[in-house]
Amino acid sequence: MPKQFRVLDQFMASLGDKEATYNAGPAAWTIGPAYQLYEFGDAFVVWDDQIITDRDLVHGSQFATRSEIIRQDVRFVYNEPRVRPVPLAGFAALVGGTPTVAQDAALVAYRHKVVPVAADVALPSIAVQEKASAEQYMYYGVKCDTFALRRNGAFWSMEVGLIGSGTRAVSATAFPAKVTEVPLRWGDTYCWIETPAAITISATPTQGLEDISSGTPDALTTRLLDAEFRVSNDLQAEDGYAPAGGIVRSRLDHGPARGANIRLDVIVDPATIAAERAYYDSQVDVCVELENKSTVVVAATGAFYFGFDLIIPKVRLSPIARGVRDGFNIITLAGDCCDDGTNPLWILYTYNAQAAYLA
Repeated sequence: MPKQFRVLDQFMASLGDKEATYNAGPAAWTIGPAYQLYEFGDAFVVWDDQIITDRDLVHGSQFATRSEIIRQDVRFVYNEPRVRPVPLAGFAALVGGTPTVAQDAALVAYRHKVVPVAADVALPSIAVQEKASAEQYMYYGVKCDTFALRRNGAFWSMEVGLIGSGTRAVSATAFPAKVTEVPLRWGDTYCWIETPAAITISATPTQGLEDISSGTPDALTTRLLDAEFRVSNDLQAEDGYAPAGGIVRSRLDHGPARGANIRLDVIVDPATIAAERAYYDSQVDVCVELENKSTVVVAATGAFYFGFDLIIPKVRLSPIARGVRDGFNIITLAGDCCDDGTNPLWILYTYNAQAAYLA
């Protein structure tokens, strides 16, 4: 029997083409509507089905005589240890639900802005396909339940938790060509924080510069040791098994507990530690900007560079933890993203050469 090598497995997602109707599938699997994902970690799809047997009701036998799948379920965690701009923008759009795009002049270079949906319970859905050796399956009604962007050594990494409707079918669809990009490096990262009096969110961000202050924000770039941004949509998976839906989900709405949080580990600065402690003690509104601007331009004559820019207009910090790393004193600035009454809960810009997502 020949061995089945994991490196030969393939995975693609219709990140450019959302489902027009939940669980109906996308229109196309060509490049643009769909993307082949690569250099990912374990992304095995789990069939978390519900099965019943007749063991508790059977007569004439001490053992079960039949079983039945009464609910089909599809769940999986997709992660990129060295994230690239194309999947980052796509999955950010999927977890947020509201993408818009701006072009760099007339060039093949784009800035994608994603914010979370407002009051509507509906989020966009896509389809994905997984091929392991000769076995290939297509899954419909896939939504993003959780999203995490964090440091991974010399790179940024991404992890997304996905839930599907449970609909699955054998497929032979050809995979589109890979979009070649460089991964986003930790060494190209910038970070700032600002407090209420000077918080001003720029309508149009400028790469490599702060976009959250009318004055001079606190620059954490040289002190930053680690960072993580997490989003949860609280998808109501159980509620999806509705009447007339059969054994698969006919809806998958987000719940009331959706939200986001941020964590920054920074080296202690003796000159600022008292003020940073006071951000928590006084429950000051803190605006955070975390940016990555690579050294690679998207289009040869353009102004956009591959990267991302995360802006959180309002964070209320949790108790500030202290620790030691490599002999240095560090503190952790962490807290939940809060509604400031004006801006989105969070804003994530991503720069790449793809024209649209979830069209």
